[in-house]
Amino acid sequence: MGKEIFTIQLGKCGIQTGHEFWKTISGEHFINPEGTVFFKKKKKFFENKEIFFSESSKGIFSPRTFLFDLEPRILFGLINGNYKNFYEKKNILFSKQSAGNNWANGYFRTLEFQTEIDEILRKNLEKCDNLEGFNLFHSVVGGTGSGSGSYLMELIREEFSKKIINCYSIIPNRIGASDTVLQPYNSILSFRWLTLFADCVTFFENSALEKIINSQNPKIKTSFQEINYLISRI
Repeated sequence: MGKEIFTIQLGKCGIQTGHEFWKTISGEHFINPEGTVFFKKKKKFFENKEIFFSESSKGIFSPRTFLFDLEPRILFGLINGNYKNFYEKKNILFSKQSAGNNWANGYFRTLEFQTEIDEILRKNLEKCDNLEGFNLFHSVVGGTGSGSGSYLMELIREEFSKKIINCYSIIPNRIGASDTVLQPYNSILSFRWLTLFADCVTFFENSALEKIINSQNPKIKTSFQEINYLISRI
């Protein structure tokens, strides 16, 4: 039996990138958006599925993940779309007011949800027999991904000091203007928290990933979904 990994998806970028990751993982294990297995002939594809999925008494597989955003629009799209039954509703938490692309707002407003976050983590981790660590998807550019991500890393390190924190972090593009005025501020503070609390960090830059995609087909107009899919394959 493999060691379980719990995933945390934060902010618009983290939720969308994490969603592509779950689409990839569930496809490898032949689990459809309803959480049921649609192909049962090859047993090897189901080995170690408990690493990323928990199974109910009815044979429904649910991803071991927590989705959090201070602005609900992206989450509403997920819970009302084709994957509305894929994620457990009790593992989705959001506010009705965004972080305003500000690290401080993201960090301190997440503190207001500390009780709910603690409860969600506790209930999910009680289902794990041998937790190995955490995967965290986020961006260091926006307020939720940077501020909330910093707070969650700090919380996990305090509560689960011996568990691995593995971060998949979207960083600012090196060229071109940013739509977020506070991007340098958000990024620098996030880098400090990543240095202090993360065990492993994999950085992704959208412009670099776009070049990789365009190198295969220069005529294609790259979308964020394609970039997120590429990240999910790493």
